[in-house]
Amino acid sequence: MVNQREIQTETADRLKYSPLYLHLLLRDGQEWRTTFNEVETILGFELPDPAREYQSWWLNQSNGSHGQALVWQVAGWRVSAIDLESESVVFERTNSKEHSTNTREPSKRNDSDIDEWLPPHDPGPWPEGLVSIREWLYGSDD
Repeated sequence: MVNQREIQTETADRLKYSPLYLHLLLRDGQEWRTTFNEVETILGFELPDPAREYQSWWLNQSNGSHGQALVWQVAGWRVSAIDLESESVVFERTNSKEHSTNTREPSKRNDSDIDEWLPPHDPGPWPEGLVSIREWLYGSDD
């Protein structure tokens, strides 16, 4: 039986922000001070404008409604400080490295089918104002 943690891990591994998830999962130490530019280098794309404009983009949301927050939280990290002016962020580990890796190689998939536990959902057409938010979570169709 697949537990909630396994579902979150599989989901984080599939999101647009999964390169950050993998980076944090393999990172040593209790704290990582970095810049937005370094995060973009890891991701392979530019952060959306709200990441530079609103501290709320960096919130550690427990409901998992933002893909970026899901990836760092499932990897065992949280944002502890954000400075929009200097475009820097501080991540801190929320649990031990042994627990955060969950004894799973980041590139190794288990036999469970994520679509069985989180079936694809077609919400129909998205309101015009939410198009960019959908792209943040799932990436563009390009």
